[in-house]
Amino acid sequence: MKWDWSTEGTLLARNELDYKVPIHLEDEARIEIWVSRIGNKSLDISYRIVKNDNGNWVECTVGKSVVVCFNYKENKTIEIPEKWRVALEVGG
Repeated sequence: MKWDWSTEGTLLARNELDYKVPIHLEDEARIEIWVSRIGNKSLDISYRIVKNDNGNWVECTVGKSVVVCFNYKENKTIEIPEKWRVALEVGG
């Protein structure tokens, strides 16, 4: 599907991260990401990084980003496109 990001784009409105435990070069780590909230014009993307510590997955970093839907041609926020909502519901 071809996408016109200039009319149905996004911008990062907020980003927060909490670092809890260091990750070292040789650590086995995994990143988990999901959409934690869908609003009218914005959505929250939550994520965390965990590492394997002798068979136990330890949370190292947690965060959240708020993404706002934006039309760059008209320089204004827009409602989340319906096709995005459908894709997020199917994926969730």
